[in-house]
Amino acid sequence: MPYRFYTQYNLPYCRSTSQGRLCQDRSLLYRCCIAKIVIIETPVVFMLESYLEMAKVNLIMGDDLYSSVLQYISSNHNIRVTAGMISEELGCSVSTVSHMFKRRSGSSISEYVEKLRLDEAKWLLKQSMLSVTEVSASLGFCNPAYFAHVFKNKFGVSPKEYKRLNK
Repeated sequence: MPYRFYTQYNLPYCRSTSQGRLCQDRSLLYRCCIAKIVIIETPVVFMLESYLEMAKVNLIMGDDLYSSVLQYISSNHNIRVTAGMISEELGCSVSTVSHMFKRRSGSSISEYVEKLRLDEAKWLLKQSMLSVTEVSASLGFCNPAYFAHVFKNKFGVSPKEYKRLNK
């Protein structure tokens, strides 16, 4: 190893040998290295402990935020729910809410809301006597034709056909 390495870490370097080997006094080297490790160890341990504490707090806050978002969506999914509405309600930025939700659920907020609404539409069409227009209105779709289009794209059959097939 070059001389520069030893001087960078304040290790003893023996110049008396022609090959420039590390000094044979291993105890000196050992004491020097241990002293350097102790000097470095304390701040590194403190930094790691701080990081782990912050990660634990973020995990707890992330769980609370995620459950709050899910609760808001489930209680308001029959209207047009946006990330802006959720962030305003929870006092977070739109970016924070959107990224956290995408990371935790694997889908965007709008995709998740659409899935909830369409699953409820399937249930209503199968279980209730409501017409397709009434189902679309009760789920917050402004236009029954748009509801039929989205439903057919998702499930492969129109809402009217689905209702007829599942009587």
